[in-house]
Amino acid sequence: MAPKKLLLAAAFALASLNAFALQTVDPVEGQNSFVKISAKETTRLYIDGGKIRSLIATDGELTVEKDDDRGQLFVRPVVLNKPINVRVIASSGTTYNLVMQAVDIPQEDIVIREPFNVRAERNVAAGAGGKKGAASGMDRTVRSLVAAMALEEPPSNVEVRATKQEFSLWENTYFVMIAVYNERELVGEKYVLTNTGKTPMRLVEQELYRKGVVAVAIENMQLDPGQSTNIYVVRSN
Repeated sequence: MAPKKLLLAAAFALASLNAFALQTVDPVEGQNSFVKISAKETTRLYIDGGKIRSLIATDGELTVEKDDDRGQLFVRPVVLNKPINVRVIASSGTTYNLVMQAVDIPQEDIVIREPFNVRAERNVAAGAGGKKGAASGMDRTVRSLVAAMALEEPPSNVEVRATKQEFSLWENTYFVMIAVYNERELVGEKYVLTNTGKTPMRLVEQELYRKGVVAVAIENMQLDPGQSTNIYVVRSN
């Protein structure tokens, strides 16, 4: 085979391997999500920004090793001739159904991206410092404010002001604040972030926390080139 053809073959082989390097799952509670796992190697299963509490599977179909510190699992199939049905219970309390199909691929990573409302609830709780009883008072107010910004239906006691302020955030992004929500003790800020680059970008809510920020919620955690998402930031007033 000519050198040029060898290079092309190697490039296609590498692209094929990379295509299976990471699977992102956007599950809906009560519905099945289908994923591929390695038939011979371990597959890592984790929740983006959260932790897996436990996994329920039929005895004898799957071996599972749990990393309690990071809340992730490493699984390997025992049966190869049928799909493996599992239930993943997240630290948020939500249960996700996965149908795993063992295929001949290298070791694999599967990331579960929880729905926006679940991530928003989790971030509010994290902003409250994880204290017992934090769900009352301030915590409830933060949740209500995030929900109001997401639904564009502010409560009567919240003052809303439209704006257009551009900020420099990351390279190859356009970041603009489009609305400010004023509540007695809190300020909610609604932004739109656009990927202006030529490659997909992955967002992490923790990177937007600054002094005084009590909650951050991003609707779409992964943006293709030209794609936009709403971002909600709640600060103490």
